[in-house]
Amino acid sequence: MSTPKKLVVITSATGSQGISIVKHLLQHHKTQYNVRALTRNTSSTQALSLSALGAEVVSADFDDESSLTNAFAGANVIFANTNFWESLSLEKEVLQGLAIAAAAAKTESLENFIYSGLGDARILFGGKYQGNLPYNAKSIVLEEIAARYPSVARVMTVVTIGFYMENWLKYQAAFGPTKVKYFPQAYVMIRNILMDSRLEMVFMS
Repeated sequence: MSTPKKLVVITSATGSQGISIVKHLLQHHKTQYNVRALTRNTSSTQALSLSALGAEVVSADFDDESSLTNAFAGANVIFANTNFWESLSLEKEVLQGLAIAAAAAKTESLENFIYSGLGDARILFGGKYQGNLPYNAKSIVLEEIAARYPSVARVMTVVTIGFYMENWLKYQAAFGPTKVKYFPQAYVMIRNILMDSRLEMVFMS
């Protein structure tokens, strides 16, 4: 008798993290998991490509908690990721993160809540930098989940993703290696970090 497949629900499924996770699960773990990909626009090119791979593509909006509650129905695993850069608002990202958590708390089948977080910039470097809003928003959401939604906190895993190599191409002027004018085989990258610092990087295929 075969073991029933678990349902994994991926938020922001057409973003850099989400689309990579959906593809990986469908390509390497299709016998173990069903994948539900959440996006606001189910007709987008990315959404249609995920549907073609075998994902169940469902419409959901972080600003509409009821849409998330419906989309999470039957989920065993939820991967939650919000995008500060879309609104550039700490307050909005916190509200969206908590809407995801509130909907997850109503999901009786939930076994694992995976939250895409960042380091707490408020305490890193001895508290020197307090205004790192993307990092602060993620940290506030985690604190509020612990305080408001203990059932979610008990099954929560926090994952911190490194710097996307794709940023070299997408934001080449700011992040990408630049060819040295007089040395065609040489490239230089300018970073405001110490020379011996380790920069963790990931490739989102």
